[in-house]
Amino acid sequence: MEDGMRGLGIDESEIAIELFLVHWSANANGYKLAFCYVTFVLQSPSLYDAIFAEVALAFRSADNDRNSSPMNRIVHHSPRMEAVFLEILRLMTDPGTSREVLTDTFIGTKKLRAGAKLLVPYRQLHLDPAIFGDAATSFDPDRFRRQHGALARL
Repeated sequence: MEDGMRGLGIDESEIAIELFLVHWSANANGYKLAFCYVTFVLQSPSLYDAIFAEVALAFRSADNDRNSSPMNRIVHHSPRMEAVFLEILRLMTDPGTSREVLTDTFIGTKKLRAGAKLLVPYRQLHLDPAIFGDAATSFDPDRFRRQHGALARL
């Protein structure tokens, strides 16, 4: 997949972001995510109002390109809704990935031999204050909207 993306001229940063999101969504439980999304949004009237406004805008034909579907407009023009979804994925899923060691590598005093398979869990990273700040274990609907912190590291 990475080689194919490189062949299309996609830069390393964009490849990393795409694969990050693929792993997040592939390891997610759809029912759990939907329940959490509704629960978090309904607990905050201001968050509900902000997301409602984004979605409502997608259905106002005078404000949008008539050649684009409302769903397309929601997906591509709802930053608050997307930020909440990413935050719920971060908090509520237990994603992981596997990698093959290409060359002998040391991590600290441990030697990883070429050809070895690694299983990398992300849960610890998602809750790490060094990566996501002091409130890493708390729901923050704006975490992925800020231009610093977690979003800047993607």
